[in-house]
Amino acid sequence: MIRQPRTRYFGMSTFVLALACVTTYSSVGLAETPSLAKRIPSDAIFYAEIKNLSDVIDRVRESSLTKMVLDSPQYQEYVQSPDYQKFNAGREIAETQLGMDIWKAAKTIFGGQIALGLYPHPNRDQPDAVLVLKFGDRAAGEQLKSRLEPFIKLLAGDQVDTSDSIDGRDILTIKGPQGDLLVVSEGDWIVGASNKELLKRTIDLQGDAKGKSLATDDAFQAMSKDLGTDHLVQAFVNTKAIVQATNNGQFIPEKLDNALASLLFAGIMDVTRRSSYAGLSIDVNEQQFEVATSLGAKPNDTNDAHKSFFSDPKGQGTPPIPAVENLIGGFTIYRDYAKWYASREELLDPDILPGFDQFETGLANLLPGQDFGEDVLPLIGQNITFLAALQDYSHLDGEPGMKLPGFALIIELAKPKEAADLFQLFFQTFASILNIQAGQQGRQPWVMSSETYKDVQIAFGRYLKKPKGKDLPFIFNFMPASAQVGDKYIITSSRDLCRKLVDAETSGDARKPPNRNFNLEFYLDPFADILEANQSVFHARAIQEGDSPDEAKSNFGKLMEVLRMLNAVKLSTSVKTDAFQIRLQGSWK
Repeated sequence: MIRQPRTRYFGMSTFVLALACVTTYSSVGLAETPSLAKRIPSDAIFYAEIKNLSDVIDRVRESSLTKMVLDSPQYQEYVQSPDYQKFNAGREIAETQLGMDIWKAAKTIFGGQIALGLYPHPNRDQPDAVLVLKFGDRAAGEQLKSRLEPFIKLLAGDQVDTSDSIDGRDILTIKGPQGDLLVVSEGDWIVGASNKELLKRTIDLQGDAKGKSLATDDAFQAMSKDLGTDHLVQAFVNTKAIVQATNNGQFIPEKLDNALASLLFAGIMDVTRRSSYAGLSIDVNEQQFEVATSLGAKPNDTNDAHKSFFSDPKGQGTPPIPAVENLIGGFTIYRDYAKWYASREELLDPDILPGFDQFETGLANLLPGQDFGEDVLPLIGQNITFLAALQDYSHLDGEPGMKLPGFALIIELAKPKEAADLFQLFFQTFASILNIQAGQQGRQPWVMSSETYKDVQIAFGRYLKKPKGKDLPFIFNFMPASAQVGDKYIITSSRDLCRKLVDAETSGDARKPPNRNFNLEFYLDPFADILEANQSVFHARAIQEGDSPDEAKSNFGKLMEVLRMLNAVKLSTSVKTDAFQIRLQGSWK
């Protein structure tokens, strides 16, 4: 038998009873506030608030994705199963007793405001907790209370005690294996806490708002200044208190054993270790969502090694990703690469440092006489961009069996002339090495050529005679090209994409985005296009794994249908004077 895990703080039955504390145990009327942080005691190490989920619940219920799931063969098969029959019977009993369907019950509970605070408890790992809930619909909340009262009496048994009170107010005490939950309710409000002292502090904050609330804490005020408090979901973590309680944040390693992970995450880990708070907000509207995180520390107020990760908060940081036609996605990243490489002994685990020696030895074959740390990296600027976009196959009299997009690397040059010469040497040497392997790859070697396109010289490899065929080998997706445009050097897997990037870089893009340390964008329509172009490959693979031809076609069609509902996903980080932000955005049609 598989045992269901028990929650650390309160069992599921206790949680249900907490929400069901909807009897006449009277007490305290709570005033409506924009944020319940004013109604939660100060010094919380964690705080979370959800409000006004009614519209989101309605959109989920009416969405085309929900309809697709309900109409899917997999769901229809589940409807016929014994598990569904049991679930459906339980749902019908619950809805009959409540006098409302599950959707309305969810809107009643989550359509108003819910706030949770956690507090350290001396000499105990398990924190104390406080919960404040306001129903979204007062009449529906009253109905929910009256209908649940029989269930409380039936299920609670000797777990419920009503003999205690606080300041003349009756307390409903729910006894659980991990501790008691004390609840006071009135009208459309419920207040619960894990001990009487915390319950009193919370009640004192209602009405005349006596006492010190979380909203007055310095760390919470700093988070509110950076992220605001008017959000669908918001959360706060007192990271300073947690770091101090965990031996100055030793759970966050100072050195990483992976160079790529260091480039991507070491800066975030450093600012997290030094932050006074971590804040989170979630917002959803008709066609998009945004998740924002803020870390309360000055990014550039760190040691020299970690300063290589953060751009000037008053500057631009990374440039926009070039707006090429049929862009699938890409990212651009700011780093002081020369400083990071010079500081690698401070940032990386000693066990992986010998790998850098091997890397430099291999690079010497491509760039003879050049020291990577002293000769190459100082030529590179602080922004590197990688992207992928749909390409044409005009370099072929046919198409590859597996069609790939074009890929590009755009390197900012600190010293454009010297760097361009070095990268051109690298490009020519790399193409020569690939030509030596041409016979093994079943293709003709490339002939290195060049063309002038919009006053920009593009170097590229071409075939003496265009390959023909419907399902050419994988390698025929690639025809390398490179170009220098101002202080940027472009390396691409196709001449078509190189031309598009020259267009983008010479168009005088007027976009001025906010400061970004990292920016990633992913567009679903072009991604779906490249998958559809290879659907025969995916069908064959699904059939090999046991699907019938009809199942393979249907499953692939459903995947395309879901992807076509979506627009884009974007992830970015930003350096501010007193904080570091991470934002995730998504949109749909």
